[in-house]
Amino acid sequence: AMYTRLISLLIENLEKNIITTKRDLYYQDVSLFQNQANVDAIIEDLCNVLGFTNQELGAVAALKGLCFGDVTLLNGNPNLDQIFTRQQGSFLIPRLNNKSKIQLSNDVQYILVVEKDAVFNLLCDPTNSNRIIVTGKGFPDHLTKRFLSLLSITYPHLPVLGIADIDPYGLNIMKQFKSGGDKSNCFMVNKDQKFDCPRLKLVDITILDFIKKLDCLDLTIRDFTLSSKMLELDFYNDVQQEIWRSELQRSMFFGKKAEIDVIKGSNDNLEINLTQYIANAIDKAMK
Repeated sequence: AMYTRLISLLIENLEKNIITTKRDLYYQDVSLFQNQANVDAIIEDLCNVLGFTNQELGAVAALKGLCFGDVTLLNGNPNLDQIFTRQQGSFLIPRLNNKSKIQLSNDVQYILVVEKDAVFNLLCDPTNSNRIIVTGKGFPDHLTKRFLSLLSITYPHLPVLGIADIDPYGLNIMKQFKSGGDKSNCFMVNKDQKFDCPRLKLVDITILDFIKKLDCLDLTIRDFTLSSKMLELDFYNDVQQEIWRSELQRSMFFGKKAEIDVIKGSNDNLEINLTQYIANAIDKAMK
């Protein structure tokens, strides 16, 4: 019954040339579908059987990632072009097509990838025009990874810097951005699309800084387990990947993890001290 209902909804939308989110499909018959996971599983099955992407089936994930900065998105049609400015604030990273191109202002000096949206929001300064800031609000979706990948490819001269907690979750999130993550779910994307950003480099923030000068939290058993699994993964012959491996090992050795947003100064003004700490780390990385 769920398959029949969902297929009928998809056909109805496709006939009207409408692309909707998987969340919207679920809310069209909550009593039947019972939960979002059932809808996601059926859509995955249909994509696998039919050989379609989510976009072609007309059922896509909701927009999640955020970007801040002066960005012009060219979509192969002037009527579809989008212009985003710092004065307008952050914007949801839109869906790209195969003709999409990104234009940045000449003022931009680097691209900054941030793990958490709380830290991202602190860094969104409309008076600062020298950077583009991207966050996946935790683990990035395909849209955010593809957007960052296109940015990196379009502007190969711009450094791509990453800021994350020094714990297995933060480092794993940065690894998803760098490697492109698991692309085995080919039903979600076109095979020729790029999702990796090999040039991503973590700013020089280490667990040792937190142990010596700042606050640290204890690693949980879950943290240890995830760290061990990550260390078993192939980190490739890459200097940055080896640095990430070293941070994981140090974290496990001390039994501590460092969360960036716990940084405070003597006056407990989180915003001022955190932004200054990050600014110093970025300056060091840019030299």
